[in-house]
Amino acid sequence: MKRMSRLSGLLSLLVGVHQLVLHPIAVCRAWTVLYGPVRDPRLLVAFAVHDLGYWRCPNLLGVAGEAHVELGARIMTALFDPPAGRWAFQTACGVLHLGPWGLFTLLHSRFYAAHLGVCPSRLCAEVWEDLQCAREGRYTGFDPAALALPDGDPRFVRVWAAQTRVLMADWARDQAVALTPQPGGAT
Repeated sequence: MKRMSRLSGLLSLLVGVHQLVLHPIAVCRAWTVLYGPVRDPRLLVAFAVHDLGYWRCPNLLGVAGEAHVELGARIMTALFDPPAGRWAFQTACGVLHLGPWGLFTLLHSRFYAAHLGVCPSRLCAEVWEDLQCAREGRYTGFDPAALALPDGDPRFVRVWAAQTRVLMADWARDQAVALTPQPGGAT
């Protein structure tokens, strides 16, 4: 069991919810539903790399899981953000020097955005949400009482998931303008 927990991030990327091929496709589909067609190819790269940091995580919900966003942010900054347009961000793991695309990718985590005291990016508005984090009230801006969180009975997970999808879609539409990076008309 201990060996399995060390692999949970890697397993999520290989066969789980963050699967390397299917998850970016699902994110792209959700983006299209929420915001319209993808008009900037850099978004496709962000969809592909935003969760790659899970590959070394022993668990998805611990400190390492929360910091998974940093790898994708570094990749996006290295690929698309000129050095002159980068800012320093102090994180729990050190200082990150990120440009607009790196920041966009970093802030797909509402938890990480709250940690830095900034708004999350539009990339955070994926349909899938982790039930445990919702139960713990870790998502700022959402009232846990607004969702009927299942308590032990798996039949209610689908109800919760449907409610979460509606709530997230409404939230994403309401926040679309505020959550869009604007450097150079990026999105």
